[in-house]
Amino acid sequence: MRARTTAMALMLSCAATVADGSSGCGTFATHVTYGTGDCPSSVAIDDLNGDGNRDLAVTNRHSNTVSILLNRGDGTFTIHVTYDVGNEPLSVAAEDLDDDDDVDLAVANFHSSHVSILLNRGDGTFEAQVTLDVGVCPSSVVIGDLDGDADTDLAVANYYSNTVSILLNHGNGTFTPHVTWGGGGDCPWSIAMGDIDGDGACDLATTNSWSCCDTVSVLLNGGCANFPEHLTYEAPLNPLSVAIADLDGDGDADLAVARQFGGSSVLVFLNRGDGTFAAPVTFGPGSGAFSLAIEDLDGDGDRDLAVAEQDGGISILLNEGDATFAQPTTWCVGMFPVSVAIEDLDGDGDRDLAVACSDSDSVSILLNQCPSVCPGDLDDDSDIDQNDLGILLACYEIDDGGDVDSDGDTDENDLGILLAHYGTTCD
Repeated sequence: MRARTTAMALMLSCAATVADGSSGCGTFATHVTYGTGDCPSSVAIDDLNGDGNRDLAVTNRHSNTVSILLNRGDGTFTIHVTYDVGNEPLSVAAEDLDDDDDVDLAVANFHSSHVSILLNRGDGTFEAQVTLDVGVCPSSVVIGDLDGDADTDLAVANYYSNTVSILLNHGNGTFTPHVTWGGGGDCPWSIAMGDIDGDGACDLATTNSWSCCDTVSVLLNGGCANFPEHLTYEAPLNPLSVAIADLDGDGDADLAVARQFGGSSVLVFLNRGDGTFAAPVTFGPGSGAFSLAIEDLDGDGDRDLAVAEQDGGISILLNEGDATFAQPTTWCVGMFPVSVAIEDLDGDGDRDLAVACSDSDSVSILLNQCPSVCPGDLDDDSDIDQNDLGILLACYEIDDGGDVDSDGDTDENDLGILLAHYGTTCD
């Protein structure tokens, strides 16, 4: 997939698709690139060293490593530090796996047919990998509580064995042997987790790709991490990435799928409310989508789409509020972007982008250009002071009354943002 010459030629046309001086919520500053290992394949964002800032973990497909880039607090990053994982890592997920309040990593290693677990020492450095057997050629891994015991479990898409592996957490970052479930389609490439049928249990969705069957499968959790039921939907022209979120504001979890070919490369499947889906609706951009992520990018409360395209661009599709999307705007990044993740990277309260670019051996950072806000001014008096801190602490881990970063929770990330701006007066 490393067609460097072709990617460079296509990338030259990307710059012309973005108007100079674009600004406002959901528009982005010129990308800044940071080196990674050889052929980065996936990027995850979380606070890895406990300082309240969002850091990066990037899998490097050809150097068989994961790179850690620590955030300096302003959306700039340190030089990457690498850790060995398995052969051809394709996917990384970040979450606390051993219940020590540090963020750990799980990595799917395609040619090793196992998952690497890297436990955090608490400071953003990691223990040597522990490997767990899964199916043949795992291509994607997600983390969440699948059996309802409050521990974080693993779900892995196994490309060549046409299965999904479930590994249940013992509560300390060690796992049961994997149990496999048929995914409903051949060659599952991407996997996502969310409550699709509204029963409170985490369900799964996979894309079944690379000309094997061109479908999306939904695996409904029957309780205790059992997946006896699956539904399959047509998703033609090589679907490579799936994400789950409420796109039309009705409280149900919908699907967005990026496909590599076809005139419009995003398919949106709206949930009927019972875990089944209406026929997909297509939206731009053009062909060549490899990855997508969902978040509110323009601050209007609706979930928008960021799509990584093989021509060196990231397309932003802003939600009109009803799961219809405006015409895409495209922002240049490095060569051959294959993975995109969304989080607030510079602590200003809006969502930024991190993009793994395989042919430039780098990750691109695009900072959102929302107008200056006053992150942490919870009482709207233009000062960030003890009154705001009191509001946040009263809501801490209870409700969203102190939700500075607009992720639906009042937690340590909100506290970190408020304290970083404590004592300031807003313009």
